[in-house]
Amino acid sequence: MAQGYELWDRVITCFIEYPELREYFYEGVELPEDSTTRARVLAVTELIGDTLQSNYWLFGGKDVELLGSVDPVLDIRSDWDDWTEFILTMSPAVRSFVREHPLQYPHVARKLDTIESATTG
Repeated sequence: MAQGYELWDRVITCFIEYPELREYFYEGVELPEDSTTRARVLAVTELIGDTLQSNYWLFGGKDVELLGSVDPVLDIRSDWDDWTEFILTMSPAVRSFVREHPLQYPHVARKLDTIESATTG
């Protein structure tokens, strides 16, 4: 879990340095045409993809949903799942990136499949 938090700290740092990027992840704004801003959005997109996937990598490929917590009150996986769903729902950049790299982000890709099937079904 620590790796996920370290990565998330880097994402927050990017948003502090470039607050104009938040809209591409939290407000549903499509990728910009401007090459500099587009490059920044894509870099943060990759970092967010790594962050979302990282906690699932830590479990050695096990299906996280099947792993139980000793104390459900301390189980933060639902928070990560909620945040993953929120970002996938709100960010066209992240959705596109995950679709382009499903083998690199298998859990996130499965989560996106679930979201899309729920909204089209």
